Amino acid sequence: MMACRAFYLRCRNAKDAKMSLWQQLLTSKKFTAMVIGIAATFLSTRFGLDEAATQEVMAVIIAYIIGQGIADHGKEAVKEEAAA
Repeated sequence: MMACRAFYLRCRNAKDAKMSLWQQLLTSKKFTAMVIGIAATFLSTRFGLDEAATQEVMAVIIAYIIGQGIADHGKEAVKEEAAA
């Protein structure tokens, strides 16, 4: 009976971890920017927009994602220093 209970708890924790991952992705600024970039690329090819304009938009989105990654890394470093 204990083995069944332990298995149930592991499965439930795995489900919670998966939901947490989805929640993290959906609230991530980098993920949102990536989705917008993919949508912009798709829409520009679909509607025949200027390729140069599309590249400029993608450059801005990529710069934003890189900048956000650097900011997140800085936040993590501050947390580690505070914990030490």
